[in-house]
Amino acid sequence: MASVALLDLMTNKPSEPEAKKRFAEIIGSQDPNACFVCARCTTGCEAMELLENFPHQVVNLVRLGLIDELINSEKIWACMQCLKCTERCPQNVAPSDVFLALRNLAVKAGAKVPDGFFKALEMIMETGYLQPVQEVVSRTFETYNRKSLNLRENIPQPANLEKFKEAFMATMEGMF
Repeated sequence: MASVALLDLMTNKPSEPEAKKRFAEIIGSQDPNACFVCARCTTGCEAMELLENFPHQVVNLVRLGLIDELINSEKIWACMQCLKCTERCPQNVAPSDVFLALRNLAVKAGAKVPDGFFKALEMIMETGYLQPVQEVVSRTFETYNRKSLNLRENIPQPANLEKFKEAFMATMEGMF
């Protein structure tokens, strides 16, 4: 019997059943096929609001076997891993895990990783924090800094930065 493949109408590339099987091995117990595209994950997505990232569409593309298209897409890097999609999913699909698995596949395939992603990792490794201390502007356009809010001006580094770095790198190991 001949194998039937779907076609991505934007690129005319067929779905790849083998890629779908490899993805299933990576994602483990989270089954994208359980998704019935209700879009509850998307309604809570912070990245969707800013970057038009639609988690239910990404999960659906995985279901259809268009994984190679996704790993070469910038869409998988827009996810902020806030986990709202996972909390909202009535089928326990865990779209955030789908995004992480796609990122892992992208790195293994040699796809381009956005520069901002590496800059954030560098900052975490140097200081233990995602971003430096900065001033913020309120809705009334007032500027606040740590001193004006009666907070410590300098945030202390983790007590044992080297131990933190080791733990962080162990966590990131699966990704790179």
